[in-house]
Amino acid sequence: MNVEIITEMNELKKVKEKWEELEVKEIGTTIFQTYLYNLTWWDSVKELNKYKLNIIVIRDKNQNILGIAPLVVEEEKKIFLKIKTLKFMGWGDYLNFLILSKNTNVAKVVNKIFDTINNLNVDRIMLTNIDINSKLGGVLRRNERYNKSLEFLTECPQIQFFKYNSLNNYKEKFNYSSLNNLKNKLKKDYNYKLIVENNIENNKFKEISEIHKHLQNFLNKEKAYKDRKSLYEDPKRKSFLKNFYSETDKVLNFFIVDMNNNIIAYDTCYINDKRILSWNMGHNPKYNAYSPGRIISLEIIDWFFKQDSFQEYIFDFGCGGYSWKFQWTDDFTSVYKLEYDIQSNLNIKLLKKLQLLKKGVKCLLKVIKN
Repeated sequence: MNVEIITEMNELKKVKEKWEELEVKEIGTTIFQTYLYNLTWWDSVKELNKYKLNIIVIRDKNQNILGIAPLVVEEEKKIFLKIKTLKFMGWGDYLNFLILSKNTNVAKVVNKIFDTINNLNVDRIMLTNIDINSKLGGVLRRNERYNKSLEFLTECPQIQFFKYNSLNNYKEKFNYSSLNNLKNKLKKDYNYKLIVENNIENNKFKEISEIHKHLQNFLNKEKAYKDRKSLYEDPKRKSFLKNFYSETDKVLNFFIVDMNNNIIAYDTCYINDKRILSWNMGHNPKYNAYSPGRIISLEIIDWFFKQDSFQEYIFDFGCGGYSWKFQWTDDFTSVYKLEYDIQSNLNIKLLKKLQLLKKGVKCLLKVIKN
């Protein structure tokens, strides 16, 4: 197997066609492994100058691509040291390598990628949001070296519709009749309706970004949550989302709107074949008394059961094993983090000693104060 490390934009664009062919071939590819997603993300953050492209491409002897690891090196200051950490590109619930399965030894490709990773000029490896049930997750679990560096992050609840014959069959297990009064009241007061769209116009994007920011501020103030921030507060992330939404057809938006088409609640989802991932949702705090977040979830589930071949769908609530998600389902997958230091690296050794020294000084000052 041959290895190529892409560090420049012009090199990245050269693999566009083959990357997109591979992402279409591979069952289970999420939007976060697509060329468009990663390119759009890179265009949004490259000016920060803290990331360096390090995309690893594995080819066979005929130069056919067997695997792509979309990675960057992030440089951060820790105390007075510059620490280089290898990470996945992008922000996403399921980050992964893109590996050809057909007639390919997946474990050999993964091991070749990690052989390359371990010889890069970096201090630390931190790969987050790995679906433990993915091919990469399976290889890491079986590898004696990497298994011990895997750490559970969170659960991702999902509704697997093949388990249900009908909406009534689903309701027998997950009875949400208690929501009917709130739903009927919202309908009576605002005559709301559900809108499902594949694109977000600029005015809608602006509206949902404002809704999400207001909601986080409300939760911080009224619910005493600490440091909740909207992803739309970060200019780079907001720019990335706006650009990506305008370029892709893999976004599905659910809105419940009032009689004047003002958004009451929304759920922006990413499409992966018949798997729909809830990426970002929110509601206008003005409607809190109606539990609009629960009502839009109810409407989305009803929408799925109205689709032809609904049993082929999976609705993924995304990262976070929150109780409100498990009110709709018992099924979930889990995501993990793989993190380890390059042990021979002098920066890491020095950093650890400085961190221990800093901790010791804090303890000493505390003893003196008491």
